[in-house]
Amino acid sequence: MGLLPPEANKKNQFVVTSKQYNEYVKLALVRNPWARAFSWYKNIMRDKQHQARLKIPNDISFPEFVRRHNGHGALRPQTYWLKDSSGQLPFDFIGKMETLETDFETMCDLVGLDHTILPHKIVGDGTSYIDAYDQESRREIEMLCAEEIDLFKYRFGHP
Repeated sequence: MGLLPPEANKKNQFVVTSKQYNEYVKLALVRNPWARAFSWYKNIMRDKQHQARLKIPNDISFPEFVRRHNGHGALRPQTYWLKDSSGQLPFDFIGKMETLETDFETMCDLVGLDHTILPHKIVGDGTSYIDAYDQESRREIEMLCAEEIDLFKYRFGHP
């Protein structure tokens, strides 16, 4: 469910007034783009419905997955979803998945909620994204996500 300013796409049923939009606390979370791409791949590879819907073969390697799908669907840069129509990031706070626990506390403070522990519902198999990349696929993510890498100070292999 998204809340957009009135000038946003009218197909969205959750349009609010400008006054409401300006009064809301706007929050977002980002993730290291290399880790995010690998996580999406792992999610698809464990879900036959995703594979069928997205027409992704169950034996595709991660580098090939990046080459075929980088820039499409969930493998778009995060700024694709974060920027408003004027190219700005209209958020009061943007947290990082890599520091989720402390950033979530900040988010709770901003909206006046008590701190709580977030459950970890889907736990990966411990495979590091670093080992999944070849030079070409690493560079593809770097080029596509250059703006967010710079904006959020991400580096390959570092949170």
